[in-house]
Amino acid sequence: MGKITGSILLFCVGMTVNYEEIDYDYSFYLGKDYKKTQKLPPHPPSAIIGTGHSSFFDNLTVMAKFGCSFVAKESIKKYPVFGLGCIG
Repeated sequence: MGKITGSILLFCVGMTVNYEEIDYDYSFYLGKDYKKTQKLPPHPPSAIIGTGHSSFFDNLTVMAKFGCSFVAKESIKKYPVFGLGCIG
């Protein structure tokens, strides 16, 4: 539901989102063969913690990408359109 809501709200305001996955080289810190021995979790993260939001579009972008919902303060429900997307 979060993916649908986020995508629809972004579409309504005329925004598109492009994602780029960047492969950082941490070999300086983890050793040159760290990718061969690393163990990644079998499932996506259960919580995403973000700080420094510059607008409500940050929340919508994360909703569209990961399909999550948000915990927001009570006064957000009063905001037109955006309040609907942040009610979990």
